[in-house]
Amino acid sequence: MPRAGANHAHALAAARRALAAVPGASASRRSGAPLDLPRESGDEPRLDRAPALEAGDDAPRTVPPLAGPLTRAFLDGVQRTERAGYAGAVPIVHASCAAVLRVRDEEGRLRTWTHGFARSDALYAPVSLLPDEIVRALEATELGLRDTGADGNADAHHPLSLDRQALDLVRSDRAQLERALAERWVKDGDGWLWVDGPLPGHATSRAANVFGVVKSHRTLYADDGRLEPILALRAGERSRVFALEATTRVRVASWYLRLRDGSGDGPLHGLVRVEAAITDVPVGPRADSISALVLAERQPLSRPDPRWDVMAYPIRDAESVLKALL
Repeated sequence: MPRAGANHAHALAAARRALAAVPGASASRRSGAPLDLPRESGDEPRLDRAPALEAGDDAPRTVPPLAGPLTRAFLDGVQRTERAGYAGAVPIVHASCAAVLRVRDEEGRLRTWTHGFARSDALYAPVSLLPDEIVRALEATELGLRDTGADGNADAHHPLSLDRQALDLVRSDRAQLERALAERWVKDGDGWLWVDGPLPGHATSRAANVFGVVKSHRTLYADDGRLEPILALRAGERSRVFALEATTRVRVASWYLRLRDGSGDGPLHGLVRVEAAITDVPVGPRADSISALVLAERQPLSRPDPRWDVMAYPIRDAESVLKALL
């Protein structure tokens, strides 16, 4: 780990200095270029079926007004990833990951929760493809080395495949930071926690006071494959609740919610998908209560962020904090 207070640029510079001093390795001279890869074919937009949890037809449900206090806490995470250098043709990737949990005080101001910030910095590379002396040198740096692995498939040794393996592990490390903060809130926090994205892990997928709000829709879920009722939702309306299952967590309830109408802005404008634990409370009233919490955060607008139509201001606040600290 880098010294306290070091930001991503300082950590990356340290990583490149360390690589420059290792025989057989070279530091990248390219600065400020985040690691980005072409989208994989398996990441194409798709439509998945999801069984209904809520009785009735798939007509839109109008969300009633909020009857209780606003959401208390908001969780978001970020990562910055760049190539620090190479060992021969093997890329050495540096990544900074961070997560923050912001809470709303009695005056409505947002502040970072006690112990509500987590960060990691590391070098990422496939250990099996590196000479032992380079592995020892990288492990000895203040950043440490995360093994991204490499199987016997020749295609996996392609430099872009090695980059992708590094990115997958970076995303996993970032998710672990977010999961740890969310689980701490479940244990010690008071009030609702809004997670930016899907629910992060088993504990939060069972917690009654946590919900996730998904802003992107590469995969759209619809009971019996009927997408039209979801895309026809108007502002303040939600879809019927359906069930989602994933190997990394337990079964959860989910539904679509339209935050804002956007005639001419496309069918996904203002559309989010909400996730929450399945509890003893009937899924319909529970979805209404959580949807009211989400709708209550439509003001102030998160402009100039291009995602303002689906971005809650407290989540934008959390992103701003993360960018400043990273």
